[in-house]
Amino acid sequence: MDEPKIRLYPDGKPDSVVAWNWELLLNGKKIAGGNSPGTQDIAFAAARAALVKEQARRAKRD
Repeated sequence: MDEPKIRLYPDGKPDSVVAWNWELLLNGKKIAGGNSPGTQDIAFAAARAALVKEQARRAKRD
C-alpha cells in the first residue's frame, strides 16, 4: 500500500495567512482534510495526528 502524503496550503491571502489547510492524499485522492489556525507547524502536527488515526483505521480493516 502506498503511503499517504500530506499537503499544506495557506488559507487566505499570502500576506495575511492566519490559518493553514491540510489534506491527506492517497494515490492522488483526498482521504482526510482540515483547517488549522496558527502556524504551518501547528497545521502539520494536526495532519500528522490525522495520518496516525487513518493508518490505525486502515490497519483494523486488514
